[in-house]
Amino acid sequence: MAGGSLLQDTQFRDREASRVAMLASVAGGFFYALVFGLTLWGYDTWVLSRCRAELTWGKLSVGLPLMLAIGLAAGAIAGAAHRATVSVLAWMGGGFALGLVGGWTPYGGYGLLTWLAEPRLRGLPLYPMGPAEITRMWFLAVVVGCVGAAVGLVTQLLAEKAWDLARPDGRMSGASWLVLLLCAPLAILPGIAGDDIANRDLRGYLRAVHDLMAAFPASDSIAAATLEPYREAISPEFALHLVEYDLELSSASVDVAFDSGFTARCHVLGGTVAACQPLSLRLNAWMEALLTDALADSETLSVAAYADQLVVPAAVQTWLTDQRGRMRAEYRIAPALQRDGWVIMEATFSPALVLECYFSGATPAVLDHCQWQE
Repeated sequence: MAGGSLLQDTQFRDREASRVAMLASVAGGFFYALVFGLTLWGYDTWVLSRCRAELTWGKLSVGLPLMLAIGLAAGAIAGAAHRATVSVLAWMGGGFALGLVGGWTPYGGYGLLTWLAEPRLRGLPLYPMGPAEITRMWFLAVVVGCVGAAVGLVTQLLAEKAWDLARPDGRMSGASWLVLLLCAPLAILPGIAGDDIANRDLRGYLRAVHDLMAAFPASDSIAAATLEPYREAISPEFALHLVEYDLELSSASVDVAFDSGFTARCHVLGGTVAACQPLSLRLNAWMEALLTDALADSETLSVAAYADQLVVPAAVQTWLTDQRGRMRAEYRIAPALQRDGWVIMEATFSPALVLECYFSGATPAVLDHCQWQE
């Protein structure tokens, strides 16, 4: 009987040890992913909120749930096997996936959020990833994947330590939970590196424009001088939209949409705003020219005067001309929506007859298409 009791007690302890190790491994994975995500995007989110950028919380709202799922999966795989080799491999793969999410979210994550929030922009290319952005994403994945090897070893050791500190009845104690916090440095360091790789440049463009607007009109910069003629339209409240970016050339275009209705398009080189143009005035002039050309029966196009600012594909020009029969001589032009590098302008001929034109890009802008509002 004594031998049977000892065997049962040993089996119970083994089951409890496996359960605690599994729980500690999964919790450790969740905690690691949480700390990594908050380190990667926490400071970035704070800065963007102060800069009044669009989708300030976008990276955290899209990327963090994905990272937590990856952390839970890697922890579960490592905990189920309870072998150092499997733990290292699981966390190398998990780290690689975390890096991919970290590099993808500032672009694809923002695009996904915009598609969900703005049905009119669904399917359109938003926040595109060029060669430089894709290279940074893969580089971040490799960096975090390499750190994952150390994470696999450390979380294995911490899971065993959590069992050693467990209660006599086999449950996790407060000390068991606290010991899992020791993996935090392995999440913080790659998180800081990831912010530098994936976020810093994009954030810098927006920050430069915000600082210019905060200093205007006291600033004596060249960019401030280009805004001086529109001082009366520049208000303290505004939102920033990152329109175009080139990480290789360290340049970008940022739109400043003021609550007065005026929008300025600013071009950033490095960390300096080079110049700003009155985008809202240009959009109105472009729409006026497009509608004039569509309504008039003339071979001379008014929109040709803006050839250095706007590209109008022949197919779009032809479509507008074909809509002449539905248009009216009187109409009202107004901006309808702006996200990323897309601006939707509306021409209202009557409450039931509204034409939408989709403009994208900055240097130059492109009239992607026009359509009747459904």
